[in-house]
Parts: sequence; C-alpha cells; structure tokens
Amino acid sequence: DSENAIVIYQYERDRKQIRPQTFLEPFQGYLHCDGYTAYHGLPDSITCVGCWAHMRRKLVDAKKALGKKTPANNLIDEMFNYVEQLFMYEKSLKDTPPDERYEKRLLYEKPIAETFFKRMQEIDVSEKSYLGKARQYAINQKKYLMNYFLDGRLELTNSRAERSIKPFVISRKNFLFANTPRGAKVSAIYFSLVETCKENGIDPYAYLVFALNKSAYLQKYDEPEKAADLTPDYFKKYNNSN
Repeated sequence: DSENAIVIYQYERDRKQIRPQTFLEPFQGYLHCDGYTAYHGLPDSITCVGCWAHMRRKLVDAKKALGKKTPANNLIDEMFNYVEQLFMYEKSLKDTPPDERYEKRLLYEKPIAETFFKRMQEIDVSEKSYLGKARQYAINQKKYLMNYFLDGRLELTNSRAERSIKPFVISRKNFLFANTPRGAKVSAIYFSLVETCKENGIDPYAYLVFALNKSAYLQKYDEPEKAADLTPDYFKKYNNSN
C-alpha cells in the first residue's frame, strides 16, 4: 500500500537468526514470511504473519504421497477444503477496502480457520507421514497463520515476496551461483534495482542505462552525495518531469 514499492535482496553467508534481526532493525510492524524459525526470534515490535500457501502445499504433498483412496486421504481432503475456502473468500475480498476486509474476515474466515486447527489437533497420525508433517506444521505455525486476521491490509500468503524471489533463484541457476561473497552482494544490488523497477512500472533497461550514464559523472566530479539521484524513484520523477 506504499506509493513506491521496494524490492531488496540481501545476501548473507549463513542462515543464522542474527541476520534477519540485523537487517530489519529498527523496523516495527507486520512481517509477511514463511516458516523459517529465525523470523520467530525477532523483537516483539515485529509481528510475523504466516503463509497459508505453504500450509496448502503441505497438504498437497500429503495427498500426492498417498495416491490411492484411504481414510487418511479423506482427512487430507477435509483439511484441504478448509484452506481452499479461505482462499475463495480472499479472492472475493480482493478489491475490498482494508477496514471492510478486516470485518468480513472475522465474520466468515476466522471460524473456518479455527475449525481447521481444531480438527488438526484431533487427528491421530504418525509424525513421520506426510499428513503428520502437515499436521505438525499447522500446529507449530498456528500463531503466525492466524495473524493475518489482525489487520485488513495483511495478506493470506507470502506469495508477493515469493514471486519477487523467483527471478533471482532462476538466474542463480543459470549463472551457476556466485563465485565470491562480493559477487553475490553485487548481484543482490542489481536484482534489487531491476525488481524494484518492475514493481513500479519502470522499464529496467531504460533505468539501468540512465543510472550507468549518471554514475559516470558522479565519479568524475566526485559527488557521491548525489547517489540518491540514481534510484528508480528519482528516475520515475525525472521522466515524468521531462
């Protein structure tokens, strides 16, 4: 809901809990995320909002693993239908103002979600099975999955962030990863700029040509303080004024 959306890729050498803590400091508010445990150690000023698409995927995996029709398959269908109802309601609320969406979620969606978790608790199944893993994921993530009911601006899934990550993941496979940490950081910077352009309706190629031409002058005349003139936001305003 911001005027200018920003996509930032941050490279780290490991997945330690301190990484998201350092990166997000001193942010306060809602954080859409997957089930990565490092997010759950963040300060109380940050509220993690879980992803129901990940929950749905666990159930899809369980259904595929069983294959044939069994009593367990019926249970998976039941759980999956609860989740699908949430997605169906969210689709109908897509263009609804946040305040109205908040009220309708509490009225129609929250009882479904509560029933889903109640039934998950009642299921007696091996934790090593796919259904057992889906059940355990639901129980562990309940607090975060239910947080989207806190504010009408929040989303049911983390899909927007996942879609922004996809171009980097695909490209990383194509160029066979990065040879050095410095190279990975440089790649993250370029991808951040390109994806931010795409989020704001800016032609990435036109922007990069503009930024590279301008940066040459900054270096020539030793004016690093004007680096802010190289952002996609500045480029958009620059184009609109000319």
